[in-house]
Amino acid sequence: MSVQKALYLIIPILGLFSCYKSPSSNHYFVPDFMKQDTIQLSNTLFFIGPEMDTAKMEISAPCDCCASYLAFVNDSVFVYESLCLEGDDYFKGTYFKYRSLIFLKFDPLIVSSTHYPGEKDESTWEKEKRAVFYSKLRFSTLNSEWVISAGDKENMDYGMCNQMGSARSYLFKLKSEGIWDRMKLSNELK
Repeated sequence: MSVQKALYLIIPILGLFSCYKSPSSNHYFVPDFMKQDTIQLSNTLFFIGPEMDTAKMEISAPCDCCASYLAFVNDSVFVYESLCLEGDDYFKGTYFKYRSLIFLKFDPLIVSSTHYPGEKDESTWEKEKRAVFYSKLRFSTLNSEWVISAGDKENMDYGMCNQMGSARSYLFKLKSEGIWDRMKLSNELK
């Protein structure tokens, strides 16, 4: 066999082996937007108000109709309660988190209660349908606490996680008061 024929056989074989990479040497590039988010909001409760005391790490809502609760029921469903002295409004919807943003899609069904303290029927209930609407929240941490914020420079709302109790006890309260069924959440979470 001539040297030239040997080179014709050896060069392609070397070429094949030079393209082979062992499994341990594979490095996959994953862009930041594709990386899985490590923060799980599922089963968390935020108390929301217009003022945040960063020294005490608490939210205050010193006015009527400026406090609310936002509960992330699971990895896609949320419940929002807007609190007022004369009555409360309950919303449900779906959400997703992308980096430091949380996008909320509110369902058109709104359940409202009107309070009549001291009367035989202390509350009456109404259901209403409105257009679907969306909201965007910013998610951050402050002194190792989860904080959400929404609004502009003049009107900001802040929320802190589990400041007013646990998500589990809050969701139990919604179920025991019949709000869960009025919002038709039982059907969606089966």
